[in-house]
Amino acid sequence: MSCPNCGHGFINSETGFCSNCGMKIAIQQNPYAAGGGDKSSGRATASLVLGIVGLIAWFLPIFGVPVTVTGLVLGILSLKGPKRAFAIAGIVLCVIGLLASMVNGALGAYLAVRDML
Repeated sequence: MSCPNCGHGFINSETGFCSNCGMKIAIQQNPYAAGGGDKSSGRATASLVLGIVGLIAWFLPIFGVPVTVTGLVLGILSLKGPKRAFAIAGIVLCVIGLLASMVNGALGAYLAVRDML
């Protein structure tokens, strides 16, 4: 970065002043540095992981439904982020897992009632 006042090539990033002419320079911080990254990337990845876990956990609706609903919400929240493909894949997997969990729960309830009669 060079000074806009004198053109000197060294700006002290700690103080924000040009070492040649002393002009105050506004240093732009990288928003992705030091953990200030885009949170939607983490949400998209979490949605994908929860979608995969939901496909595994569908046979126990008490676990499958909350996992897939959480993944679905995270996927929807991260659709406009940089990992949009992860978000879409997570949403698709979560919807499939949620439907399977709901069908399994309904079928289990039906069979339980039928056996009682």
